[in-house]
Amino acid sequence: MYAALRSSAYFFVRILRAVTPAPERSDDWDAEIPPFSSKTNDSHQQLISTWHWYVGGSYSSPTDLQNTIVVRIQWFKNSGGLEHEFLVVTVKRQGGLVATLRIERRPSHDQIVSETFAVSSEVLEVAYTLLSDDVEEERVMVRRATRMKVPKLHDKRQDLQANDTIIHVRNEAGQVGGCKEPASLIASFGGFQKPLLLRDFVFAAYQASSFMDGDFALLKQAFWFPRTVVAAIIQNYLPQEVQYGEAFERRGCYCLKKDTERPSFILNADSSEEIDEISRRLLQDIENNDKHIQKKYMAGPGGKVLEQRRADEEQQRRIAAEHAASHAREEASALAEQNKQLEEEVKRLRVAAKI
Repeated sequence: MYAALRSSAYFFVRILRAVTPAPERSDDWDAEIPPFSSKTNDSHQQLISTWHWYVGGSYSSPTDLQNTIVVRIQWFKNSGGLEHEFLVVTVKRQGGLVATLRIERRPSHDQIVSETFAVSSEVLEVAYTLLSDDVEEERVMVRRATRMKVPKLHDKRQDLQANDTIIHVRNEAGQVGGCKEPASLIASFGGFQKPLLLRDFVFAAYQASSFMDGDFALLKQAFWFPRTVVAAIIQNYLPQEVQYGEAFERRGCYCLKKDTERPSFILNADSSEEIDEISRRLLQDIENNDKHIQKKYMAGPGGKVLEQRRADEEQQRRIAAEHAASHAREEASALAEQNKQLEEEVKRLRVAAKI
C-alpha cells in the first residue's frame, strides 16, 4: 500500500513540475547554492529533489558547469541522540566564493510523531522501548529545524518517506545555526581525480534519494543515504585525498546504551549492486542534462555564436577566393606581358637577320 501511495505522490510532483514554470531568476537568485534566509541565519532547508530540479535547469552553456566545483566532502556522525549521520560539502566558485552545504536524510515530522519508523521486525520490543529518549531528542531537532512544507495526498501517518535535504550553513563544520550537535568525523574526501562539478554531486544525491523506499527510515536510511552518496562519488570521481576520522569504525551504527562498546545496530554494509545501479542512473542523468544544456545553448547564445562563426568563415572563404582570383589575374597579366616581350624580341631578331 505504501509503495502505491508513494508512486501517486511522485506522479503528482511530476505533474506539478510539468505545469509549473521555473521561477524567474532575480539578481540574487542562485539555483546552485540556496541563499541565506537572513544576515545571520542559514538558508531554509530545500529538498534534494527540488535542488536537482533547480540546478539541472540553471545552466545556459556547457562552460557554466565549470564555475562551481566540490573541493571536499566530509561525513559526520552525531555523538548523541540517534547518532545521526550527515555530509558537509565544501564548494568553490570561480571568483573566490566558498560555501558550506549540509546534506542529510531526516525522518519526516510524521514519522517522529507517530514513531511508525520503529514498526519493523528488525527492531526488538526492548529496543523500541530504549529508543524513547532518543526519539524525543529527534522531535526537538525537527521542531528547531526550518522545514519545507509539501502537499500531501493521503493520511500523513501513512507517509513514511524520509526527507533528504540540503542547507547552506554558515558554520564550516556543518552545524545548523541554533542547534549545536556534537559530531565526530567519519571520513573526508578531496583531490578528486575527475573534477567533481557541483551539478554532478547534486545529481548523485538525487539518484540516491530517489532510489530506495522509506522502510525503517529513521535508523537504517538516515545512515544509508550519506554512505550511499559517498560510495557513488568515490566510484565515479576517485578522490585522492582520503582521511578517516575517529567515528569511521562506527559509521552506520547505533548504540542503544552509551556504556556499551558493541553497537546494537550495524547498518553500514555497502551493496555493490545498489552502487552500480545508482552510478548507472547518475551517468545517464548527467548525459541527459549535458544534452539539454547544449540544446539550450544552441537555441540561444550558442546558436548566435555558431551562426556568426559560420558567417565569418564564409566571409573568410570569399575573401580568400577573391585574393586567389586576383593573384591569378596578376599572374596571367604578367605572363601575357612576358609573351608580348618575347614576340617583340623575336620580331627584332628576324629583322636583324634579314639585314
